[in-house]
Amino acid sequence: MRVSDFLLTDGELLTLQVRIITVILIIFLVLITFKPTLTPKFIPSSLKVNINTADINRLQDVPYIGEKTANLIIEMRNKKGYFKSVEELKFLPNFDKFKDYIKTED
Repeated sequence: MRVSDFLLTDGELLTLQVRIITVILIIFLVLITFKPTLTPKFIPSSLKVNINTADINRLQDVPYIGEKTANLIIEMRNKKGYFKSVEELKFLPNFDKFKDYIKTED
């Protein structure tokens, strides 16, 4: 075997380059179109936490609700009574992230 047996012709080299560029473009397109979401598109209402009945531990099980936010929710509930809408909590940090996980009625 000679070294020249392993060398590519100009046509073969061009074909290989085109294939490599095509694969790179496909990978790039897949990467820019894939956008993972942290919020589910659908969560059954049976899995949502009722903010009118949940204790502090159950509230902290909700994604994006920590101890401080859970305490605020319970404090508000104790002062004003039951919530009519989850929108009453829209001033809380991360509300847009946790609103899909809570409800006001069973």
